[in-house]
Amino acid sequence: MAKGLLKVTVVEGKEIRDKDYIGNAKVILMSNFGLRKIISKERPLSQIPLNPVWNENFLFNIHDTEKEHTLYVRVVDEDVVKDDKIGEGKVDLKKVFQKGHIDTWVSLPAWLGLKSNGEIHLILDFPLSV
Repeated sequence: MAKGLLKVTVVEGKEIRDKDYIGNAKVILMSNFGLRKIISKERPLSQIPLNPVWNENFLFNIHDTEKEHTLYVRVVDEDVVKDDKIGEGKVDLKKVFQKGHIDTWVSLPAWLGLKSNGEIHLILDFPLSV
């Protein structure tokens, strides 16, 4: 069992398929250990596919690497009334706990996985030296 800070850098998106022409692309990071981080950046949604750049860092406090091992990534089109889900994927954190660093693209499969709604580029580091 290890403890420490997990740093997640949301670098960019590639070929993000928007649901409509209104709203903003938003990335939601969720974990199976109860933490939730949301980032949102306005992007010109008339340019489809979207290739947004975030370059934002988020820290997650890890208490037990044997139990806390999945990071969920959801991308939505943020609208005034209701957010439209663009896609979601996940990262197995066991790899970053073992290697200390991973640089990965997370696929955002569409409904039933028949096509892709884009990818999100993440860089993960653990444990983060403070």
